Amino acid sequence: MTDFRERTDEELAKDADLGLRGQGSVVEMMNRLKRSIENLDRSSAKLGKRVIWLTVVILVLTAIMAIPVVLQAYHWIAGR
Repeated sequence: MTDFRERTDEELAKDADLGLRGQGSVVEMMNRLKRSIENLDRSSAKLGKRVIWLTVVILVLTAIMAIPVVLQAYHWIAGR
């Protein structure tokens, strides 16, 4: 029996084109695709968490920058 894990994608695709002999190749290609999708999902989740924290940091910095503007506007209105 052939160990499909050691073969390149091109070899697996060629075997799949040959008919019944290539069924193991198709299964191995599907397994590789599944693993790639799982890795992408984990990576996306990790990046999503970073984006959320970045959003929180930007929100806090925006609030800090808004405080002097609000105070200055208050003093300007109160001084009229």
